[in-house]
Amino acid sequence: MMTLKELKLRMSCPKATQVPTVKALREMGVSVVDQIDLGKDGVMIAYENGYAVYCSGKHSTVVPVFSAGAYVYDQAEGKQEIEESYFDNQDWYVRMLLEAEDRIEQNHYKKTHCVSYDAESEDWAELPSSSTAENEYLKKEAMKELLDLLTERQREVISMYYLQGETMEAIGKYLGIRKQAVDDARRRAVERCREKLGESFLEVFDNE
Repeated sequence: MMTLKELKLRMSCPKATQVPTVKALREMGVSVVDQIDLGKDGVMIAYENGYAVYCSGKHSTVVPVFSAGAYVYDQAEGKQEIEESYFDNQDWYVRMLLEAEDRIEQNHYKKTHCVSYDAESEDWAELPSSSTAENEYLKKEAMKELLDLLTERQREVISMYYLQGETMEAIGKYLGIRKQAVDDARRRAVERCREKLGESFLEVFDNE
């Protein structure tokens, strides 16, 4: 999978300050650079003109790729920041997903207070609470920290199984290995994390 840095090299930086709507972007006929299936009806599509579209069920939004820099979020001890350089070498959709989820949540909040969030507003169904969104973000960050402990093959298996929601069969087919080998890699990865970090950190593995 491409990193965010690699994705930007295949895109043009948009000159317009107005972010197009999801519908307008699709009707432009712009080439798709990459598309990621995030599971549970979620998909992220990167377009050559510098925008990414995130769709999840009835929710959708447009993210300007080049303007998504450092990520700032709130915790009990105050605002925390993940530097832009960190995301450059991560799978490209990671930073886009954080931005997209924030946009959708803020749009919903503004709509319930009779204020339009931005030009890409659409009809939004009910969204998770901010605490749920924060918990999901923290879980993703914990998962990424765990991945640093693993081998390349283990990272592939864990990322596809827990983050992307792929089945054992699908992972095996993609990697060219048997289903049992996929499960063995998953179990070894979980055991390694257990040895290094203890049981409490393994709550990020929902299916374990």
